[in-house]
Amino acid sequence: MSFHRILIWMLLFILTACSAPQPIADSVYHRLDYQVQESGAHDIQHKYENVYVHRVKFAGLLQDDALVYESSRGLQQWHDKLWVEPVSEAFSRFMAKALRQSGIATSVSQRPVQNTESVHLYITVTAFEYQQHSTGKVQVSLEFELRGGASKRQLLVQDFEISETPESEAAKDVVDALSVATQRAIQKIVRAL
Repeated sequence: MSFHRILIWMLLFILTACSAPQPIADSVYHRLDYQVQESGAHDIQHKYENVYVHRVKFAGLLQDDALVYESSRGLQQWHDKLWVEPVSEAFSRFMAKALRQSGIATSVSQRPVQNTESVHLYITVTAFEYQQHSTGKVQVSLEFELRGGASKRQLLVQDFEISETPESEAAKDVVDALSVATQRAIQKIVRAL
């Protein structure tokens, strides 16, 4: 065999090996964690009869099941790192649990309340992501609004950002940092109410 023929066969072998399909990574599911703080951790400024926690809204990509991260090309989703449950449901449940634990209201519900004197808590999360490229931190940004009475007049509106640094870039550490940031955000809302 000539040298050219051997070279062609080697090139074909290399191209064939490179074109073989790559294995798809198994999906890994993560759970947002929340630890209820001891009651009496802060002074309660107001006392409400009934508080209805509306389902937390997540903007854009954040609504999906995938974890979101920032890269040099903008926000992206990991295709193989997913939430066990929709983060909006978990966040809403944690918020209601924290309000019950705080004693801020006689009744806290995630279901519509018929009482016209109820106050309604609305939360919109605008960032819930790992900012891998710019800061190396996770960020939770949100706006919350408290409305009360039959007319649902606006009682309070605030927005803020919470950042946490994960121990590493591993997905588990990013999820742990998001859980801590979520807990800090919920505590901040409870203190504001």
